[in-house]
Amino acid sequence: PREASTPRSRASADYVAELMEQAGYTVTRQEFEYNYFEELAPATLAGTSAGFPYTYVEGTDIATMGYSGTGPFSGVVQEVDVVVPLPVGQADGTSNSGCEPEDFAGFTGDIALIQRGTCDFSVKIANAVAAGAEAVIIFNEGNSAERTEVGFGQATFPQDVPVLEMSAEDGAALVEFIRSERRAGRAVTLAGSTTTVSEVRTSVNVIADSPDGRTDRVVVSGGHLDSVIEGPGIN
Repeated sequence: PREASTPRSRASADYVAELMEQAGYTVTRQEFEYNYFEELAPATLAGTSAGFPYTYVEGTDIATMGYSGTGPFSGVVQEVDVVVPLPVGQADGTSNSGCEPEDFAGFTGDIALIQRGTCDFSVKIANAVAAGAEAVIIFNEGNSAERTEVGFGQATFPQDVPVLEMSAEDGAALVEFIRSERRAGRAVTLAGSTTTVSEVRTSVNVIADSPDGRTDRVVVSGGHLDSVIEGPGIN
């Protein structure tokens, strides 16, 4: 495997550069940064309040969101401008939970419970962190069968806090439980973890220019030099 930041990827770049130079091409290298993410262990989540009624199964009820930060978290969970009961049959983007900083007015929790909807996940996460959240749970919107399960998105770029995805059904049930406990004067607490590598890394493009041909235009052909972690890529 030649994931873009590995020594094998660099060796592959050296190999291509050497062959192209031997063929008479002018070779340059272009360094670039990219967002790297790898999950090292499954996500966990459990209620720590007395009488907490739910059990969360990784891959079914919860999952690590792509580009989540890493680490354990615990504390009071608080919902943020969600649409519950779920907006079944309504258009995608019915909920704008967490899309505006004002959604977090009065937020005093440790874990923000946010609903999928109008804006990018990274916007929701940034607003939650700015309001003091130490972890974020985003549950699916629940409009249709395509918006019910986990495994629905990524946070675009590396995050500093743990971010979990949750199914629409589990998210809505958790919201209702939080609200019922609040009416009784009790807070709901959770503990969980994500185990990831989520960071910015550096790699290189190899660019080979032919000394021949016209000077007023360029024909470009490209090859995918690196590979995913799980496989060797080109052979």
